[in-house]
Amino acid sequence: MSIILEHKGQRPKIHPSAYVAPNATICGDVTLGEGCRVLFGATLVAEGNPVVLGKNCLIEENALIKATSRHSVAIGDSVVIGVGVHLAGCTIEDNSFFGSGRACSKVHTSAAVRWCGSRRSSISLRALHPAAT
Repeated sequence: MSIILEHKGQRPKIHPSAYVAPNATICGDVTLGEGCRVLFGATLVAEGNPVVLGKNCLIEENALIKATSRHSVAIGDSVVIGVGVHLAGCTIEDNSFFGSGRACSKVHTSAAVRWCGSRRSSISLRALHPAAT
């Protein structure tokens, strides 16, 4: 059975058509849209701000998606978050791909990521949007 936890009075909202693997963890103010799939070992945690996934997102094995007390996570429709990806306080646009093993953390509130697929890389949103700093 999946690990679905209430945190700070907030319970996850999971669309009936979404799939959550038996050992995946969904904690707090997390919303999974229609057709989402959260695979084995993935963890989605809302600590102070929400995590919202659009429709038809795929969160692969051992991914970590975390909203912090300063930054929420918004993931658009038809997004793939690869194996072992770590996201903290990011906005990921529709039809995006985040390749296996990448990391992204929020450093500016208006930044968004569309594609990150290079091997063994991590990304600072400041690098994508230098004018925003």
